[in-house]
Amino acid sequence: MNHNLSLQHLKLIVYTEQAAMKIKCPGCKKESKWEGNPFRPFCSERCKLIDLGAWASDEYSIAGRPEDESDQISSEPENEEERD
Repeated sequence: MNHNLSLQHLKLIVYTEQAAMKIKCPGCKKESKWEGNPFRPFCSERCKLIDLGAWASDEYSIAGRPEDESDQISSEPENEEERD
């Protein structure tokens, strides 16, 4: 019995394992395929849109320094000389 695998067989094994790779949806925690999934890392369009809605409604945020009024660019002139 020959236990040596050809390079072609090894490539097939690696490809099969990658194609079968499963991930957990960050939304519903359901397992789904990575390959061929247009919504990855989500399992479905529904989970993707729920996550997008959470970002849009400020349920999620990224930590940063507080916004300071002096950092904002004003479109109005600050003194009388700049208005003329």
